[in-house]
Amino acid sequence: MRKKLIGSFFILLVLLIIGSTSEKVQASPTSPNGWQLKWAIKNSDFEDVDIADYGQNAGTTNVWMVNQDGVDAWGTTNPTGNIEVWQNGNGYNVPAFSGNNFIELNSDGIGPVYQDIRTIPGSNLTWKFSHRGRNGIDTADLLIGSPESQAEVVRVSDGETWGSFEGNYTVPAGQTITRLTFNPISTANGSLTSGNFLDDVQLYINVNGAKIGDVVWYDFNGDGIQQDSEEPAPGVKVDLLTKDGVLKQSTTTNNIGSYLFTDVLPGDYQVKFTIPDNNFIFSKANQGNNPAINSKPDKTGIAKVNVPNLKSENFDIDAGITTNGKVEIQKLSGDKALSGAVYTIKDNSQSEVAKITTNQNGTGTAEGLPPGNYTATEVTAPLGYQKNTTPKKFTITYGDTNPVKLTFQNTEKMGAINIFKQDESNKTGLANAVFEVKATDGTTLKKGTTNNSGYALVGNLLPGTYVITEIAAPSGYEKSTKEIRVTIPFNPQATINVTFSDKKIIVPPKPSPANGSTSVKLIDKAADTKALPQTGDSSDSVTIFTGLLTIIASALFMYRRY
Repeated sequence: MRKKLIGSFFILLVLLIIGSTSEKVQASPTSPNGWQLKWAIKNSDFEDVDIADYGQNAGTTNVWMVNQDGVDAWGTTNPTGNIEVWQNGNGYNVPAFSGNNFIELNSDGIGPVYQDIRTIPGSNLTWKFSHRGRNGIDTADLLIGSPESQAEVVRVSDGETWGSFEGNYTVPAGQTITRLTFNPISTANGSLTSGNFLDDVQLYINVNGAKIGDVVWYDFNGDGIQQDSEEPAPGVKVDLLTKDGVLKQSTTTNNIGSYLFTDVLPGDYQVKFTIPDNNFIFSKANQGNNPAINSKPDKTGIAKVNVPNLKSENFDIDAGITTNGKVEIQKLSGDKALSGAVYTIKDNSQSEVAKITTNQNGTGTAEGLPPGNYTATEVTAPLGYQKNTTPKKFTITYGDTNPVKLTFQNTEKMGAINIFKQDESNKTGLANAVFEVKATDGTTLKKGTTNNSGYALVGNLLPGTYVITEIAAPSGYEKSTKEIRVTIPFNPQATINVTFSDKKIIVPPKPSPANGSTSVKLIDKAADTKALPQTGDSSDSVTIFTGLLTIIASALFMYRRY
């Protein structure tokens, strides 16, 4: 047992030595296992003052009456609302205790000044400040408590040199806002408007051992970065786990969203946050360039943290929670629901944040979307349908957990018919043949004319049965009387080819005279305008009779001669 105790003491001593040589923050040790860390006071040295917009000269060099709105973080109960700000180089040669600025509590009226600070109930605070009289011994006191009620914790008196003071204050249960008020009591010359200089107001929290903490807040705009207008989230469960998931400590955030783990040994840990219910999600992690104000946990609520030594601290493990935005996509073709459509959801930075595939009811849903602007784009159409290439924009609003509904319409994938027109005999393509594509009810849907190669492509045809006929043949060819029926299937994969063959029109050749023969001219009596036949006309008989007499007379003449 003694060996184990000696070994443990030796390890602790080594950790303390390492901690003392690798301290991360400005801190003042208060015990072997504790130190003071600067707490949440702002503008502690009165250096952040807007004299240009809120100040006016108080009657001497570098002394100003500044409305409290121009003095960051500080307020006053002075009826005039002014805080008297002095600067180095003033007409009275009074130097600041620290920096360039300090203030006078006895302003243009009795001017108590105060600051409200977020605090953790039960924590022990150390306060520090510097005080000086103006023309002799001035007296003031420091009151600490809730904004509604403060009690004096110290009363100080100083002459014309700066005095420094400090003390401790334990925050009562339930007090998440603590007010520090500096109040003038009296002045050396009895004047209510001249005396009690104040400078270098500091506040520290006294912590034992290594610590991890920060705040959980409601991230209204979902950007993962704390804004002043966003509210703390009280009552959120926070667990400290080892890197292997073993629970070490557990707490809940207080009224100002704060949590704190103390007495943490060096090592690797996980801080696990638990969202209130399914209406919330965690904000985007590690956004922006300021780790002091961005959210740390991933989508599961886990933030990893390393504790290098006993004196280390990490007050940057914030967690933003925001409402759980959703989008629902309905995929239709007319009234028919379509499954298998795939969509990508991208945020304003064009980063993909979700993918949706529609189910048998034609719907698909994505959730876990923080407030912001998004775009839904179809990347894969259902089988047999054309992809809808028009994206849809939508907005997720904080507090609205009902899904944003989008509808995408699709049409069936189109087919095409390639008509070939050829010469029946030599199979060469024929141009300028005109074809008509009709529905089975006879409705003409499309027309096509063959090109120089004999082809006419008729596209953008929905699946179904079509009737193809030739309505005009190429010059010199007979029009085909053939009627071809084709069916474009659902989800067409190839163009359908059909062929029409046309015959040439045959023209009878003109007769040509034979060699050595007498050309005989045929006369169409019906076309002879000189012969006008009439009823009872005997011109044909007379002609025949005259011819016969001529032949007989010729024969007798020849007989007598020989």
